[in-house]
Amino acid sequence: MGDINNDGYPDIIVLNYEPHDIFIWNNQSPQNNNWIKIKLEGVESNKQGIGSWIEISVNGKKQYNYTLCGEGYLGQNSAYEFFGIGESSVIDYIKVTWLSGNVDIIENPMINSHITIIEGENLGLNNDFNLNTRVLIYPNPGKIFSIKIDNYINNIYLTVTDMTGKLVLKKELTAIDNKVNINRI
Repeated sequence: MGDINNDGYPDIIVLNYEPHDIFIWNNQSPQNNNWIKIKLEGVESNKQGIGSWIEISVNGKKQYNYTLCGEGYLGQNSAYEFFGIGESSVIDYIKVTWLSGNVDIIENPMINSHITIIEGENLGLNNDFNLNTRVLIYPNPGKIFSIKIDNYINNIYLTVTDMTGKLVLKKELTAIDNKVNINRI
């Protein structure tokens, strides 16, 4: 499966063993539904982002796709993950949870398009965050980690979740906070 003509609708190609022909089923859907196609490019995770979770939200309703490599015997689908969004004209966000634990968030992506998300380029930081302030958290993953904040500012909250999204810790950081121990929580 893949979108051979870039119209946003998945098409099917079947390669048969010789001397039989290749069959192409071009999706000629008369509906005018909106869509987005997402391809992943890992940096810390594997190059194709295989095993990563993609979540999109449309009008508060979520859809999920899990990236795979092969889905059938001697078969391979497109590297793009398809999401149909019906008549909606806005996607709230795309959230990619990589195998490395990195999370990329893209707010209000363009619909009816195909995009490539590169791991680490859209880290989920609050838009009000001062980009001149550097926050280092290390080691990651870990149960005890250090925090280094250049140019400390007030009202910085640390939120820690596990791989399932369960909240493990939420606390306001102070100028003297430099180590957090999750084992004590």
